[in-house]
This record gives sequence, C-alpha cells and structure tokens, in this order.
Amino acid sequence: MLRKCRAIFLDERAALGRPEPAEFPCARELFCAPTHAEAAERGGRAIHRFYEDTYLQWPHPYLGEEERRMSYAELARNRFIVGDPDECAQAVAELRDMGVDQLAFRMEPPGVSKDDARASMELFAEQVVPRFTEGNA
Repeated sequence: MLRKCRAIFLDERAALGRPEPAEFPCARELFCAPTHAEAAERGGRAIHRFYEDTYLQWPHPYLGEEERRMSYAELARNRFIVGDPDECAQAVAELRDMGVDQLAFRMEPPGVSKDDARASMELFAEQVVPRFTEGNA
C-alpha cells in the first residue's frame, strides 16, 4: 500500500510539473519486546484495537469493506512494526531499502501502559537503533 500511495503521490507531482521530493518520510506504529508473541500481546493487540476504533472507521479511498474487517495479522502486515528486535530491525531495513529516509514512530499507542511503552522504547533504542547508525547501516 505504501508503494501504491507513493506512486500516486509522485504521479500527481509530475502532472503538476513538480519534481520528486528529496526526502521520503514514513510513520509507523511500533512495539518491540523480547519475543514476537510478547510484542503482539502487549503492543500489537492495542494498536489493532486503536485502528479498529479510529482509522478503519474513517472514509478513505483505498479502504474497502474487506480491509475494514482485517484480522490483526492481516492489518499488521506491512503497516505496524511489532515484534522482537530482529523483526523490528528487518522491518526498518525493508523501509530503508524502499527509499524511506526518515521514520517517525508512534511508540505509546492507546491501550499500552506507560511501563510497557517505556520497555519497548528502551529495547528498540538498545538493540535496533545501533544497527542503523552510521557505519552499521
């Protein structure tokens, strides 16, 4: 979906005679835990509930009824970064390889305790971020 929406955006810019932007920012929901199961339970389910209560209720040209009924696994795929440090790093690397050069994360979604959010942020900062610092990317 990100590729599709970016292509539409770039086509519209080209039609208006505007150049391709120099930057490709992206935002993602993120929850990192020691195991995938823990990340899905402590963070992923809350993110899914948040989407069901908000985003999936809004009118959107690319969201049909099928998308609005997606399970957690279906909705999370390529939309959320939820997993253990290796899975989170892989998702960030895939976005980087797509050309994304700036990432913003929602790391404390509604329904996640402050303690769980803090633990997720600390784990991400300690075990994922160093993989993308200068000299390691």
